[in-house]
Amino acid sequence: MRLRTILSVCLSAALGSISVLQAQEVENWAAPAYWSPSDRSEPVGGKHSTGSRSTLGTSGAPIAAAGSPILPFVAVPPCRVLDTRASGGPINTGTSRDVGFAGACGIPGSAVAVSANFTVFNITSTVSAGVLKTWPTGSPATSQALVNWIPSTGQVANASVVVLGTGGAVTVQPEQGQGAIDLVVDVNGYYAPQIVVTSLNGVSNDVTLSAGTNVTITPSGQTLTVSATSVPGPAGPAGPTGATGATGATGSTGATGPAGAAGSTGATGPAGPIGPAGPAGATGATGTAGATGATGAQGAAGVQGARGATWKGSFDVVVTYSKDDVVRSNGSSYISLADSNVGNDPTSTPAQWELVAQMGATGATGAAGATGAAGPAGPDGATGATGAQGATGNTGAQGVAGPQGTQGVPGVAGAQGVQGVRGATWQGAFVNATSYSKDDVVGFNGGSYISLTDGNVGNDPSSFP
Repeated sequence: MRLRTILSVCLSAALGSISVLQAQEVENWAAPAYWSPSDRSEPVGGKHSTGSRSTLGTSGAPIAAAGSPILPFVAVPPCRVLDTRASGGPINTGTSRDVGFAGACGIPGSAVAVSANFTVFNITSTVSAGVLKTWPTGSPATSQALVNWIPSTGQVANASVVVLGTGGAVTVQPEQGQGAIDLVVDVNGYYAPQIVVTSLNGVSNDVTLSAGTNVTITPSGQTLTVSATSVPGPAGPAGPTGATGATGATGSTGATGPAGAAGSTGATGPAGPIGPAGPAGATGATGTAGATGATGAQGAAGVQGARGATWKGSFDVVVTYSKDDVVRSNGSSYISLADSNVGNDPTSTPAQWELVAQMGATGATGAAGATGAAGPAGPDGATGATGAQGATGNTGAQGVAGPQGTQGVPGVAGAQGVQGVRGATWQGAFVNATSYSKDDVVGFNGGSYISLTDGNVGNDPSSFP
């Protein structure tokens, strides 16, 4: 007879709550200033803590075994390298997982060990105390526990210096009988071999540092501070002139300034030209006729006036024309320039005739006149005679109704379906004397179990898988 664990969100409220680590900023913790590979066996912060962060003791350089190097601590800002909620999911009991440090959070590949804090939470289905083991990746598994907890623990943490293995990683593995955990791993520094200078500019062994003209050397404890006073060098040549920048946008128009003072009156300008004569006034009323005066003496004859032009009509080649006679030829008019002008065509004898008015070009055709109004409609024609209505056709006889069809034979009833699988039945807390049927679910020590057989009585769920 076996039982298996049921993990159900529906039953979690009845069987107990799950502890959740709240998201928070990674806090810092203390780490030893020095570390040696001879100190790798013991977590510096102790084996068990129920707080969210353990505190490592800070001590001076440890006494290392002969031949073991003493490595200084190199701090980095506290940084998270693993959170199983975001990567990989919970770690089942008895299952190992590698946690890589080298190349993450500023940890170099030369690091031998790191100062790390391990936080265990969301501890599920535990029926016994649990531990978290760690060892260098690639090395044999260790039996030493870095973090311990009991079934009622919600969250536990411990900080320690852990040695790195293959690929700069550490292997972790929870052991608690059954169930799984979530794990967060933070790091705040590392231990790595430091570079030792064995020669300087080709000079080896002991080297003496001497101050120069503008160099000073100031000792303070185990530190030498070298300072140099810089001497300004000659000014470099002026660089080429940069390209002219684009013209900036035109600024807005400024406010109008105040009106200036009135200028002095200029000199009087010259008089303008006399304007045109105004229209003649209306004729006054005719005065009373005066008495007829005496007839004056005969005046001297005046100078004969110039002869005016005489219109002669259309040009005739056999007519003799006098000076100032005007004729028409080919649509234009000409004036005779001499007397006894006969037989001279006005259009080709400019010495006898002068053009007075030339016939103009034929004018453009005028626009078409507007369309005249429509004439009145003619009278309606007489209405034609209505044709005779056709005769109505005879109604056809109604068809005979067809016979009713025979009723079909009823179909055979289908076979009864297979009975469905019985679902799980919640029976509450486990009672040793109760007989449970297959698929009955009980609560026991914070976990939930389902019976695999009928007649299941007196079998401890945690001991009969």
